[in-house]
Amino acid sequence: MIASARHSVDETLCHSNLVKLRHALVEYASVHGSLPPAVLPGPDGKTAHSWRVLILPYLDSWGIDGRAIYEAYDMAEEWNAPGNRRLFKLVAQSRFACPCGPEEDTTLTSYVVIVGGNTLFPPGGTVSASKLPNNVDPILVIEISSSDIEWPEPRDLSVSELSKSSRLNSIALLKPHGGVIRYITLSGRLGVLAGDMSVDEVNRLASIDGQAANADEELP
Repeated sequence: MIASARHSVDETLCHSNLVKLRHALVEYASVHGSLPPAVLPGPDGKTAHSWRVLILPYLDSWGIDGRAIYEAYDMAEEWNAPGNRRLFKLVAQSRFACPCGPEEDTTLTSYVVIVGGNTLFPPGGTVSASKLPNNVDPILVIEISSSDIEWPEPRDLSVSELSKSSRLNSIALLKPHGGVIRYITLSGRLGVLAGDMSVDEVNRLASIDGQAANADEELP
């Protein structure tokens, strides 16, 4: 009974994390006029930074001072430079890691976006707020387990990687939720990707026009 109650609490936290990430992304778009890029080049045009860093100022509902962490993060340095690395553990496991997953390293993230030419996160670009679709409801964020991605790391899941399971680059799509991967859409609808779902169907769900996303696009 205790284990069941704990699982129920974790499930609620999983839903809550996705909802809060969606709220932060939508608020970012409202302030900046577009969703954040999946990867933002630093001032030198070479260093790269994650959307998860960019939305920190909008995550105060997680009980962290996201704006202070964001302001302490140095965009002129590599994401994993010593000065930035000291900030990693200021964002606890209950935020960027799935409470139902096996992660013990609190710097790992369970939450990634799908990057592709026809998704909400095109490689090297952004989708402006005025062009956010209102006739389809694409996937905004998905939740994976056993990720090796640190939360400030500028790495997510490309459509190509999703389409070719042999090229997942160590992103293990293990599923702690009964054989499904959770996601939240742009409108805030929660859904799941079942293990028997076709790649074409997943691509369609991630597409901003309901058509297959461009699987040939690679992450920068």
